[in-house]
Amino acid sequence: MSDSEIICKFLIREFQDDHPAIYMYVCGNIRNTKTVINKILNQTKPIFYPPINEQLITSTIKGFLDRKKIQYINGEIKVKPLY
Repeated sequence: MSDSEIICKFLIREFQDDHPAIYMYVCGNIRNTKTVINKILNQTKPIFYPPINEQLITSTIKGFLDRKKIQYINGEIKVKPLY
């Protein structure tokens, strides 16, 4: 199992479709995307950072969030609004 698969499995379990960060990334503007990536990075970095490169963690987070956005556009998932 590769490092990115391990990170992706963690992200799937930790950040489900009803998480506010997913809503902010899917329905927000460009400034929100950077904020969401940094918030998720701050939560995952203490777990994976010493053995895994920070750039790999960041790219895996971006891929995970982009996949969620595509699923939302295609109607495969529903996100829970913040309010």
